[in-house]
Amino acid sequence: MPRVSDALPAATLLSSPAVDPSPAEEPFGLSWPGKARAHAQALAPTWSTLVVDDARSERPDVAPHEYIIGDNLEALKGWLPTWRGRVRLIYIDPPYNTGQAFVYNDRFAQPRRRTAPRQPGTASAPAHQHAAWLSMMYPRLILARELLRPDGAIFVSIGPEEVHHLLCLLHEIFGEASFKNNIIIRRGTKNVQAQFNTVDSLQHGHEYVLFFARDPATRFPKLLLPGADGGDVRTQGAWNNHWRGTDRPTMRYPLWEIVPERGQWRWGEGRSRQAITNYARCCADLGTAAPAMADIDEWVAHEQSLTGQRVDLLRLSRHGKPEHYVPPAPGRLATDLWTDLAPNGSAQLRRLFGAIPLFETPKSPDLIRRIITLATAPGDTIMDFFAGTCTTAQAVIEQNLADGGARRYLCAQSPDPLPMPVTLPDGTTLRTIADIGLERIRRIGQALGFTGDGVRVLRVEG
Repeated sequence: MPRVSDALPAATLLSSPAVDPSPAEEPFGLSWPGKARAHAQALAPTWSTLVVDDARSERPDVAPHEYIIGDNLEALKGWLPTWRGRVRLIYIDPPYNTGQAFVYNDRFAQPRRRTAPRQPGTASAPAHQHAAWLSMMYPRLILARELLRPDGAIFVSIGPEEVHHLLCLLHEIFGEASFKNNIIIRRGTKNVQAQFNTVDSLQHGHEYVLFFARDPATRFPKLLLPGADGGDVRTQGAWNNHWRGTDRPTMRYPLWEIVPERGQWRWGEGRSRQAITNYARCCADLGTAAPAMADIDEWVAHEQSLTGQRVDLLRLSRHGKPEHYVPPAPGRLATDLWTDLAPNGSAQLRRLFGAIPLFETPKSPDLIRRIITLATAPGDTIMDFFAGTCTTAQAVIEQNLADGGARRYLCAQSPDPLPMPVTLPDGTTLRTIADIGLERIRRIGQALGFTGDGVRVLRVEG
């Protein structure tokens, strides 16, 4: 049955910190031709209709997931009455504005215009290209902020062409205090310049994911990653020298009649003596003066489950040196350098569709699953309004299967036509990028042996 989006009056968006681009006093901030008009489009009401496409939906009456085919600005306004303040995570991969003949079909911010690659000596063309891109992004990001929960977060993939402008834009909309990280990820490279003796610049071997919170005070769970070549990951505990080189005389006290002449013990005296008592109790419980490491790990885990507190152990090694117990390490604490993730989005798409060229630069589900792990809980809602080939939907399905979660995805993609229709071996014909996304959702369910909870497909009309 059809669903008509409620009108969106301007007053409903006044919670956004986005500044009025034409105040009495000129503010500090990013400015470009068309900014005032783009800001007004975020506040303008929508009268578009979201019509359920029963033929393409799967269990539309009960499906938790939603896929909108149409302009994503209209989709965002259509989602606003239902999802304002309820989305935990937004991930988007917008056009990078490389100048390689992308089309911004945005009738709200700028007239439809095909951008052209930059030509030497023509400064005005890139300037217009940046302005058109910013006018396209600005109202969408304002609405995205409205849709996020107070503890929500947004992650935006971007390349070097617009990362500086996008960072300023997100500072304006979310506030500089809400900035969390500029994450570095690997990108695939082509050796097209290898045939020449000189190059005009180095190839870009990385791109960015900008990470902002809805509320600056939001905290996120620790993200543990495997170390390079297995480093920093230990399946069993270990013993470590209890002496360290930091020179604090107050941390020199007798342990087994040993007092450091320089340096210090790692812990205070009370903690160290409790750890010695704990190890004696561990040996007594295990019935041996030299328990195996696997048995120590199991004993420590059991004790910690009973008390909810860390259990320290300290012993004298067979070489006569104090050493303390270090528990197993599931991984290293993540930084903002995620170059361990392979840029394998195209390869993963081929696993579902075979060697059929469908999309040049899809994101890897592994990247989005890592973001989901960092920024969501199993029952949260995840939105992607630049859905492309629906990598985000695949990542949500895979993560739910991995941890038993019930996350839902809300995806939107305009029906941008493919250069030529593609007919798959089973007879399915794909004519638009939105067609690829829906077919991907169907195929990932088949590949994983998972029928899913269903997806409601809607079209933007009007």
